[in-house]
Amino acid sequence: MPRPNQILERKRVALIGDGKTEFAYIESLKIAYKDKLSGYSLKPRLPKDSSVKELERFIVDNLDYDKVLCIIDMDTKLKKQKEFYEKKPPFCTHQHIIKCGGNFKTAVINGRKSIDSKEGDDRDYTYSEMVRFFEEIGIL
Repeated sequence: MPRPNQILERKRVALIGDGKTEFAYIESLKIAYKDKLSGYSLKPRLPKDSSVKELERFIVDNLDYDKVLCIIDMDTKLKKQKEFYEKKPPFCTHQHIIKCGGNFKTAVINGRKSIDSKEGDDRDYTYSEMVRFFEEIGIL
C-alpha cells in the first residue's frame, strides 16, 4: 500500500482504433470502468483512414508511451458495410450493449473461444482479441 505522500506512477497507454466505432467503444469503457482505468492515461486515436500504413504511422508517433495497443475491427474488412447492424454511437458503446442485453462475462468467454479457434484453424478472419485488450488494461 503506498504511503500518503507517495505518488503512484501512471502507466501511459496509447489506444489506437481503426475507426469511429473503436473510438466510441474505448471512450465508453473509460466511463464504465473509471475505477479500474484510473491508473492509465488512455489516448484513443482516430486515423483519417484505416489503412495499415496510417495505423503504422500512428503507432510510431506514439512510441513514447509505455505501451501502444492497436484495435482493428476485421469484420468490416471482409464484408460490405451495408450488411451490418448500425455500428455508430450510441449503438457501439459498452453501455448500450449492456442495456440491450449484452453480457460482458459471456463476451469474454466467447472472445477466448474465438482466439483458441483462430489459433487452432490458423485463420486470420472472424475472431476477437478484445479479451487480450481487457486483460492488458486491467478490466479482467
